[in-house]
Amino acid sequence: MFLLGLADSTYTNQEEARYALYTEIDFPILDTFQDSLNMWLTPRYGGYLGYDQEDVEAIQKRLQEAKGQASDRATAEFAASTATFLEAREIQGRPKLNVKDFVIINQVPVHVEDLDDYIAAMSGKTINPPPPPPQLLPAPGNTTVTEVPNSDNQDNTDTTPPPQKLLPPMIQLKVLDLQTEAEKAAYLKTVESRRTKWEKVIKGRLQDYFRDEHKTIAAALSRGTTDSAPDNVAHAFTVLEQQGTLKSLIVGIYQDVGEDFGESVLKDLKFGDTSYEQKLLNLHLNLHAPDVLVHLLQIAGEKVRQIYGTTLAFLQEHLTAGVQAGETLDQVAQRVDDLYTESIIPERSQTISATEVHGANEYGSSQAAQLSGLTLKKVWLSTFDSKVRADHADAHGQEVGTDEPFIVGGEPLMYPGDPAGSPGNIINCRCTVYYISVQSQDDEIGKALTKYARTFPQLIITREHYRELLRIKR
Repeated sequence: MFLLGLADSTYTNQEEARYALYTEIDFPILDTFQDSLNMWLTPRYGGYLGYDQEDVEAIQKRLQEAKGQASDRATAEFAASTATFLEAREIQGRPKLNVKDFVIINQVPVHVEDLDDYIAAMSGKTINPPPPPPQLLPAPGNTTVTEVPNSDNQDNTDTTPPPQKLLPPMIQLKVLDLQTEAEKAAYLKTVESRRTKWEKVIKGRLQDYFRDEHKTIAAALSRGTTDSAPDNVAHAFTVLEQQGTLKSLIVGIYQDVGEDFGESVLKDLKFGDTSYEQKLLNLHLNLHAPDVLVHLLQIAGEKVRQIYGTTLAFLQEHLTAGVQAGETLDQVAQRVDDLYTESIIPERSQTISATEVHGANEYGSSQAAQLSGLTLKKVWLSTFDSKVRADHADAHGQEVGTDEPFIVGGEPLMYPGDPAGSPGNIINCRCTVYYISVQSQDDEIGKALTKYARTFPQLIITREHYRELLRIKR
């Protein structure tokens, strides 16, 4: 209070002064100190230091009131369609969600990037016009004129090239009710292409992580002797596991890749080729929800233990060999440097990225099938080439319910790449699943009744018949 010259003020003025002291002086100083610490510690150890302003009891009530007013204003603006979902969350001070931003228009959620299409649809314009018919004539500029041979001169040689053969129409790529082998092969090719693009992205993330891990292991080696090198490395991995950087990375892989694949599957299952207007109420797959996040953290925790266990065993094997050979600490450290630069960073990043992208892809697909609300069965689809496992080739065409596991090599797997499977059954797996719709007994009865009703004679009641019936009734 003395800093602001309000020590002798009334209680109301003291409350205002206390609020100004914290918000205009103390909090800015703390923010500067917090940013300085995070700039130094976060790149090295991960995580983030922060403080909660509402923990200050002196102004807690004022902050909560201001927060409540901001929340009410954000809710009102969102309901009035003047603010998007993410803008409303930002006003409320909530963390940003990794979801597509949308706005509510006439109680219909519309994605921001789809607003132009939505407005056009509401104005009566066609959003999804039918595709043009196949082109039967050569394109303009490439017209071929064929000379008609003269019947009087049979020796003329026709040098006109044969007409170009029309290409067959492209097979529609879908995930539901694949019937022919061509449809299955086309879908598998599309899945593999999409995985390959994601593998490049995830491999880059993993290489960045392993470079930081390399620095941590090198620092642990420098703090001891040659004999203590294996123990120091083991302790460093314990610290890395507690920090949770790799765990968060794997969770992010499942969320990013799983949502990308899952939304594509969900749209095909739920809507197929329906028009844009029918997709406005589309349910988007959200793998950032709290219950999903708990499950993903469990998956990532087990994967981190396996990855660290493999890396530690690999390093300790070479460290022990160096110790037994009587190498100096610098020579042992050079061994570790070579292992990371020549093997772990390039090779393990590729293997882990392929395995995790595959697992996240199939996890997203399975979540989409559950979210669709349809009665489905899933079918195992293998890649028949020289690399496919015998057990996975045997599983090709295996058909089970969406909540039932496949049996592959004697192991129950909910989907290809299921983390519950053994490493030999999921690492570098390239199989996938597609879905078939299950017709319920009620649907079959309804179709049978409809077919039977069509055999009845159709009675058309005209105005004259109706008046005659009224006169008879009177």
